[in-house]
Amino acid sequence: MSDRYAHLGLTGWPFNRAGPESADIWVGRPDVLRRMKLLLRGASRVPASQLFLMWADLGSGKTHALRHMEHLAKSQPDLVTIMLTTPRGIGSFFDVYRVAVDGAITVGALASAGRDLMDHTIHGRVSSDVERAIIAIGTYQEEPARIAQAWLRGDRVQRQASREIGVTSQIRSAPEAIDALADLIKVLRRRDRAVLLLVDEVQELEDLSPKKRDEAVGGLHKVFDKNSDGLTMVLSFTAASQGTMTSLIGGALADRANDVIALPAISRDEAVELVTGLVEHQSVDPSAAPAPFQPAAIAAAVDALATSAAELSPRSVILAFDAILREAEFDISEGTLSTIDATYAVDHLPERDASPDER
Repeated sequence: MSDRYAHLGLTGWPFNRAGPESADIWVGRPDVLRRMKLLLRGASRVPASQLFLMWADLGSGKTHALRHMEHLAKSQPDLVTIMLTTPRGIGSFFDVYRVAVDGAITVGALASAGRDLMDHTIHGRVSSDVERAIIAIGTYQEEPARIAQAWLRGDRVQRQASREIGVTSQIRSAPEAIDALADLIKVLRRRDRAVLLLVDEVQELEDLSPKKRDEAVGGLHKVFDKNSDGLTMVLSFTAASQGTMTSLIGGALADRANDVIALPAISRDEAVELVTGLVEHQSVDPSAAPAPFQPAAIAAAVDALATSAAELSPRSVILAFDAILREAEFDISEGTLSTIDATYAVDHLPERDASPDER
């Protein structure tokens, strides 16, 4: 526990933007939390693969929801989680594939799977170059592991180096990446394990040409179909309406979805609950929460926000209260303020909404 914010009665800063550091926190929206927990329970206990779509207004918390699912999944040892963000300016499915491989490497999933393959595969029975590369990643030898990671990412690897880890092919095109990702997931879900694949910002596929978009959507479909057991895939979108999802990914894939989890704008009461809950989570004494805010200050600031904005989103509310608390932190440290009342909170709201780039 840091004493940096002791003068505020807080153990940490409550208004972090969505990120790994706040992934363990969930405030409000109990129906969404329940549906995510049901999703994870099915992923680990039911063999049949499942597909979910997650839709949200801009700033309504879908990335945080995915990170919270990733956090919850860590308590289930037989569930391997890979989270990836569809790159901006995506050129083809190959870009999605590389991000997926990087995610699997980062969480240590490939090294663990490689060691498992070595321990439980009869010599000579390895069936694909993807398996051979994953085995090389699982060794405790730095150079073979480096070569294997580069090969698996689709980087250019000299043939001699490839042969040293037992692979003869290359992953250079989107079709080859689709097959490689399907094989990679198949390896990860060996021995009764399951894979949770969280794909954020799927709307970025809209920037592709129609041909490339069809190829990418078809790739996701193929990866799902080639892993009919042990795979839970969540495709997450920011879009103006839920209908945009179907037009983007097509009816064939959308019809496979088990459920759609929606994260629309939040109500006034949900905004108050969000701020109060975030402050309470960081309070030195939760019974004193929402100190340093007076309860009336949170309500007044939310009401002012609701008046000036067409809709309230978790992001806009968090950014507004972050600005208020930054000002108050200085004034409290200077001794000119002891508590944040309604007048102070409303007076120190940001004068304008943050632009998309600032968010």
